[in-house]
Order: sequence, then structure tokens, then C-alpha cells
Amino acid sequence: MRKVLLGAGLGAVVGAFLPRPPAPGITPAGEGSTPPARTQVIRHGASAAGACDDETVHEELVALRALASLLEAQVADLEHELYGEVPAWPADTPPAHQPAAFRENLAEALDACDVPVDLVDVRCAEPPCYALLRRDELNFSDSDPWIVALRDCAPWQAAYGDGLSLATDTVRCGDRAEGFTMLSASPDWLVDWEDEPERAAALAQRFDARLREARDGWPCRGE
Repeated sequence: MRKVLLGAGLGAVVGAFLPRPPAPGITPAGEGSTPPARTQVIRHGASAAGACDDETVHEELVALRALASLLEAQVADLEHELYGEVPAWPADTPPAHQPAAFRENLAEALDACDVPVDLVDVRCAEPPCYALLRRDELNFSDSDPWIVALRDCAPWQAAYGDGLSLATDTVRCGDRAEGFTMLSASPDWLVDWEDEPERAAALAQRFDARLREARDGWPCRGE
């Protein structure tokens, strides 16, 4: 346990031992009586052992900070290796794929065509925007009512054509499961899949990272 000594000036602690007042029936000090004990002042400075302890704690703190910095750098390297570099939005992003437009077009399509899904979130921190959808079907099929309704929806077709990019899965919510889909319009505008293999691989790596994040933070119905 470390002790903190508080005092004034040079950091000394001053303690004064004062004489106790006379008890009833006792004659105060005077002629023929025993004089009271003199006031004693005791000063305690920092001991050599205490100074050594403080120096040891300081050295340990410096070492731990260095270790923490090293571990943080290793974590950053591993995150970059696993998740890749988060891309910025290109300056030439097509109007329909820009965040505000994607949100608006998606909401219009879901409403106009009665697509049977719950819109949980739209995430546009990086390109492309992805919508998180809660669906009833736990086993996905490309003939499911919701995907057919969206794919054939006139407002969606007008904005994005037939292209879709999606991943579907299920998430455990207590004793039941919920189906979820991470969906976007086709990201062909971001990369030439045949002529830019490195960019294609980086985009796929970021898709996996975003999918993992969506699963880990999935809000179950009613939460």
C-alpha cells in the first residue's frame, strides 16, 4: 500500500502533543506541584526507503506505458491485416450511390413496393452504403417474397437496375433466431472486378469486416 504524506513547506508532517487539561479535583500546576509535560513537536521527513519505493513505482509505470504502446501498435497492425484499409468516398461517386440519395431511394422502394422487411439501419461510413434489413425467412432463397419485391420494384430499378449486392444470415436472439440481410446496390461503380484484382480483394475484405460488425451489433426485435 502506498502512503501519501501531506504537510507544508518541505513536505514534513507536523504533529503536536499538547498537555491534557487538569481533571476535576486536581490542583493546576503551580508552586509545589509537578509541572506539566512540555509540548513536543515531532517532524517526519521522507525516509530513504520511501524514496526508493517511489522511484521503483515510477520505473514500473514507464515500463508499463511502453508495453501498452507496443501492444496498441500490434493491435493496429492486426486490425489492418484482418479488416483492411477503410476507403474514403470517391470524389466521382455517382449521384444515386451517394449516402443521402441511397437512403432516399431505398426508403422509397421499400414503401412503394411493400417489401416485407424491417429497415434496421443504413450505414454509409464508407462506400458503398449498406442497408441492414430484418426479414422473416430464416433460410434465404432468391425467390423469397421480399427479394422478388425489391428486385422488381420500379423505383429501385430506375435508380440501380438489376444489380444487387447482399449477404444473408441468421442471428440468435435468446431462444429464437432472426434473419438479417446486409444489402446494397451493385458496387460495380467502385471497381473493375477483372482489371483491378487488388482493389477487388480490398473491397471484399471490407465487406467481410462490415458484415462481421453488423452481426456482432445486431439489435434483436424488441431491444
